Parts: sequence; structure tokens; C-alpha cells
Amino acid sequence: QPCAGAAAGAAAGPAGSGNAAACPAVSSSSVSERFLLPDEDELYASPEELSPHGTPQLLTERSDSFSLGILFLELFYRPPGGEPARLRLLGDARHRILPNDFVVRQPKEAALVTALTSPRPDERPSPGELRESDMFRDATAMLRARHRSLAQADAQQDAQVLLDFLRMIEVRKAALRGRLVEQIEELSAAAAAADVVLDDKQARKLQRRKRARHVAVGAAAAAGPSGGGGGGGGSGQEA
Repeated sequence: QPCAGAAAGAAAGPAGSGNAAACPAVSSSSVSERFLLPDEDELYASPEELSPHGTPQLLTERSDSFSLGILFLELFYRPPGGEPARLRLLGDARHRILPNDFVVRQPKEAALVTALTSPRPDERPSPGELRESDMFRDATAMLRARHRSLAQADAQQDAQVLLDFLRMIEVRKAALRGRLVEQIEELSAAAAAADVVLDDKQARKLQRRKRARHVAVGAAAAAGPSGGGGGGGGSGQEA
């Protein structure tokens, strides 16, 4: 609402300047920051923590329940509009004002947030009572089922990875066996060719020996009679 003193001062001119100075100017941005965007450090604190008359003795585990309720709302519901909308949501939740679509779509969660953010600490559920609530039991069962499902999925994935690895090993072993067979066949063919070459060399060597033997025998046969006559003449001369 406009400041009446400032308006009167402006109408009165210099005479009303004192009234105008007595009325501080408030910008629209400061109003927005103060009433629409609460201090984030105070969003999660319980009312008794922020009370100027509060003492450490007044804080109990149910004070933490209030902070937990604000945190649950932030986890359960994401308003459109970015950071300003989130701050407004949490600021309203401190007064137990929740979005209509959240209440309609998630009534159990909305009831839990409302109970946890009660302005009276004795009306808030304690952490022990919270663990025993139906909602948390259902959530625990759901998380355990999800954990088992994820564990089974991980086991199946590990088994598939192992199976793929074994298949890859079999493929590589088959390829290696094929290469070894090819190498053995190549070595066998090379050995057979070497044997043929050796056999051919040995056959040629035997043939050369046979020819040399025949030549030697023929030469000995041709030189036999003449050698015998010469020997007899010599013996007669000596006589």
C-alpha cells in the first residue's frame, strides 16, 4: 500500500518534506525477495529453531522431523518455474500449504509432509514412528525389491558378458586351429618337396658312383693282358 505520509508530503511541497523523509521507500524486488523467496538457510529449520525465544533444550528429534518433511516435499514434487518456484514451494510448505496437483496425485506423500510440518512439535511423528509407518514399510519393500531386481539384472549382465567372452575365445581358438592346420600342411608340403630333392640328389650320386665303378672295372679289364706279358719278358732277361 502506498505510504500516506509520502503522498501528503509530495502534495504539500517543501512543507511536507519531513513526512516524505520519514517513510522509507521499498522496492518491488525487495518485497519479492522477502515474501516470495525466503532465505534458503531457514527453509529447512523447524519453527522452534527460528523462534527468538528458542533454546537448545526445546529442540528434540521431532524438530528434525520438520526438516525431514520439507526435504520429502522437495524430493516428491518438482514445481515448474525453476529456482524461484522451488523456493516458493518450500516457503509455503512451512505453513502447510501444498500444491493441489501434488495433493491429488500423491495423497499419501502429501499427508506425510503435512504431518511432519506441523507447527506443534508433539504432533509430528518421531523418526521411530516414521520408520513404522505403512508408507515407509511399502517404500522399504519397494527398495528391497528394486535392489533384488538390480542384483538379478547385474548377475544376468555379468553372465552375458562372460558368455560373450567365452564365445569370443572359442572363435579365436577355431581361427588359431585353422591357422595351425594350414601351417602344418605347408610344412608337410615343404618337407615332402625336400625329400624329393634329397632323393633326386642321392639317386644322382648313386648313378655317378655306378658310372665311376664301371669305368674303373673297364679300365682294369683293358689293362690286364698287356701287363702280364711285360712281366714274363722281364723274368727271362734276368735268367
